[in-house]
Order: sequence, then C-alpha cells, then structure tokens
Amino acid sequence: MTVDVEAETSSPISATSGPAPKVPRWRRHLASTVFRTNVYHASLRRGGDPKIVWTPHSVVPGSATKANAMFQGRYTFGGHTVENATEAPWRQTDLAPSWMRHCHEFAWLADFATADGATARRQTRELIRRWALDFGRWTPAAWRPDILGLRLVSWLTHADFLLIDAEPDFGETFMRLIGEHYRHLGHAQGLAESAPQRCVARASFLTASFALGRRLATYDRQIDRLITEARPIAEGHATRSPSQWLRILPSLLVARDALRDAGKPHVALLDDSIDRLGAALRLVTHGDGGLAVFHGGNEEDPEVVATVVARTKKTTSSDASGYTRLQQGRLRLIAETTGPVLLDDEGFASTLAIEVSIGRERLFVNCGCPDDVRGAWRDASRATAAHSALVIDDRNQERTGATATGPNVLRGDEGDNTWLEIATSSYANVFGLRTTRRFHIAKDGHELVGEERVHETGSASTGATPQNLVGRYHLHPNVTATRLGDGRQILLRLGNGTGWIFEAAEGATEIEESIYFGEGGKPRRTKQIVVTRPFENKNSRFVWHLMRMDGRT
Repeated sequence: MTVDVEAETSSPISATSGPAPKVPRWRRHLASTVFRTNVYHASLRRGGDPKIVWTPHSVVPGSATKANAMFQGRYTFGGHTVENATEAPWRQTDLAPSWMRHCHEFAWLADFATADGATARRQTRELIRRWALDFGRWTPAAWRPDILGLRLVSWLTHADFLLIDAEPDFGETFMRLIGEHYRHLGHAQGLAESAPQRCVARASFLTASFALGRRLATYDRQIDRLITEARPIAEGHATRSPSQWLRILPSLLVARDALRDAGKPHVALLDDSIDRLGAALRLVTHGDGGLAVFHGGNEEDPEVVATVVARTKKTTSSDASGYTRLQQGRLRLIAETTGPVLLDDEGFASTLAIEVSIGRERLFVNCGCPDDVRGAWRDASRATAAHSALVIDDRNQERTGATATGPNVLRGDEGDNTWLEIATSSYANVFGLRTTRRFHIAKDGHELVGEERVHETGSASTGATPQNLVGRYHLHPNVTATRLGDGRQILLRLGNGTGWIFEAAEGATEIEESIYFGEGGKPRRTKQIVVTRPFENKNSRFVWHLMRMDGRT
C-alpha cells in the first residue's frame, strides 16, 4: 500500500523558483488515515531488512559533556531541560513541543557516540528499544516526514557505534526499524506540510537511498525534487526563518556528501542552494555567534551555527535572503528588508524590523515566538508590535503591501559614518503611507542614529486617518533600562556592564513591559522602549540616538 503525492509536489526547476505548492489538507488527512492502519504498518516490513552500504557523515560533532548529562538523566534540547529522566525521557509530563521534536530526531546520538565506550552504547541501545515500544508505529508527531528523515539519517550515521557488540535482538530490531522508516519516508516525503519540512524529508530520503544502496534508477528524479524544494528556501521565498535555515542546511550538506562519495556528477544547483543558505546565516549572525530572532526562530547554539556555516563558501552573495546588515566597530544592526513569505498564512508582520548587538551583547531584539503551537501569545508574537519596528497606531503591517511592492534598500558612506535606508509600502493600503527607516553608525561603532519617517503615497483605500507613529525597541532580557534626569534619556546597561544612552528628542519616550521567547521559545520578562510621535501630517518623522557612555558608570 502506497500513498504517492509526488505529482502534486514537484515542479520544474527554473531560474526563479517559487515554493512548491502545499499538499491539500484533505490529501494529508487521507494519508494519515491510511498510515494508522495495521495493513499499512505490515506493508512497511515487506522486502526484508536492508543492509547499510555507506555511512553518512555527521555535520555537527557531538559533545561528551552533553552525553554525561544524559547519563545522569538530564536532557537539554531546544533550550528546554528535562531532569531525572532515568528511563525514557519522552515519558515525562509537560514536555515542550520543541523538546519532543529534538528528542524524536535523535541528533543527540552524536553526543553518546562522542562519549563512546560500552556504557554509552548500551544506554543508547536501550533508549532506542524504549522508543520503538512507544513510537514504533506511525504517530503524527514522531513520524512527521522531516522528523523521521532526520532520525533515519542519525541512525544510519551512528549505526557502527550502535551495533558494536550489540545483542542479536537489538540488531534485528534496529535494522527492521531502518527498513520501515525508509519505506515510509519514500511514501510520505512529499506530504510534509511546509517547504522546509519537505526539503529536510527529501534530503534525508536521498541520503538514506545512498546509504542503503537503493533505487539507483530514481536518483536523478530525487535530486531534481530536492533542488525544487531547496532553491526557493535558499532564495528567501519559502521561509525567512534563520532557525529553519539552520535546520535545513545540515540535511543538504549530508545529501551532497552522499552524492560526492557515490561518485555522482557535481550538482551545481544544489551547491548554489547550500552556499546561499550559508551566506544568509552569516548575514543574520550576531556577535555572540547566535542567530537573529526573526520569523519564529531562536538564538540557537553558536557552536552549531559556526560548524554548519563553515561548510559553505564565504564568497556567495546573500542579497536574496530578505535581510541586510550594517556594521561599524563592534556595533551590528540586522534588518529584515522583505515581508512575510508568499503562501504563508501565518506570516510575521515584521518588514523593516531590526536587531542590534554590540560585541557579544544583544541590545535590541524581536520578541520571538513561544514554543506552544497555539494560544494568544503565539498570535501576538506575529504582530508588528512584537518586533523592534516602526508601527502606525499599533496596527499590523499589511502582507499585501509588503510583498507586492517590496522594500527599497539603499546604503552608503558619509564621511566616517556608514548608513542604511530601508523603506516599504506595507501601510499603503490602509493609510496611504510609505514607511522609511534610516540608520547611521559612526566609524568607531560608538553611536547609532535612527530616523523613522513616513510620507504620503496616495489615497488610502480605507480612508483611515493615522494618529500616532510609534517606534518600538524591545530589549534583550540581559539589558536593564533606567530613566536619567528629566526622563528624556534612558540608560541601557548591557549584560557585560557597559552603558549606552538612548534619546529621542521629538517624541514621548516610555519604558514598557515586554517578553522574549528567543531562547528556545521559553518566556522571559524584559522591557521595551516605546517612542510615540503624534501625526501632524503625512510626512511625520522622529530621530533617536544611541550613544556609548565612555568613562561613565
């Protein structure tokens, strides 16, 4: 019994690829109904157990320190820690969704493999046995195509480690699971809900095909389908989440390794997608080595970011990523220059949002997204006001304006300063306004000047009259904010103790409550600076300054 969706999810490769169309919901629902049946599960065992003929290479090395923590029952995935998990960690209660995803992906096998030794192998085999008891049959979460694909590749990567001196019954169970996973992934890879998930699933299936010596006659078709999914992601059309890019890139790197080790011809389009993703990740990396928090992403592990990006070319342009960066000295400003991705029904209204870091300390951030997949906080995190952005009357930007007209990006130098100007028409429909943000950074990186302005573009279709231009600058939780003197200036103390002064002379400046989800989706209380300027006409503006406190405590 098979469920084949390839005809609906593949598309010709072109110079300007867009996201492959989503699989209709009814089709995924029908497939899920089939996958639950005993008949389908029995069909996954047909053909016997496979043999591993090639071993994938791990992109991110494991950590003996993390392995030691897991030996003691402490599992940390995606910023969440589960304590006292002496048996199967996934049997604990109140587990975060991202923690469960990491757990099911089995990337943590690399940590146990680094620890090596009979004890590490024995404990890892026992965990796989318990997982098979709990999730050996299809379930929506554990067998989601991308999650299953990553788990399959991790098992194949560490098969030698697992099978050394293994009990006969484990070897049989392990190879049976690999066969069932591979056959199911062949049916389900095109059923993944989003383009990033489909890309990971297809890359994993291609890698597993080489590892198991299977389907030689279909490699070209598999490669074409993978590139069809990867190119719009690398070009910023299918997702603009840095965390998603970081999740996808290792799968593409392993698939490329498989192609090279098997002596397959060089695939330039796959190389291009890999290098574009690497360039985009470099662009959105802060001074602490972690990623900027955009489109539901997280800061991520700096070591993982550095390791993955190091496998890509440094010379590749990142112009199509949807972000830009301005930097002088240790001060770094990262700005989103394009709105929500097309076909994204739950996009983040974050066009022209910024993040600012100084050395290894983050200053201005975006709120990020909570780990819970539902709820009011998740909806609120998508709003323009949840970003360090320019907001009109606390209304969300319109997706149609952001994606239809597109933003303008200009940059240059003025003496010792460097500047960046970004603009978009994301408020054109409701207010008839185009918003512009201009930033100047002094040569030494000790001063940042921001200019926020709007100007009329024509009649608004709604006839709405704006009341206020609002600049929101969310602070990282490690930053403290204190009013100085008459309240016009705000002292910002970074995590390392250095002080910076924020001042906006032309608007009312307040310190308000905020929340930050950028560390694994967990909520942390923080503050935000809110500058409000009443509209006098449709060409309003205000300017703010951020200055280092040299010699002051």
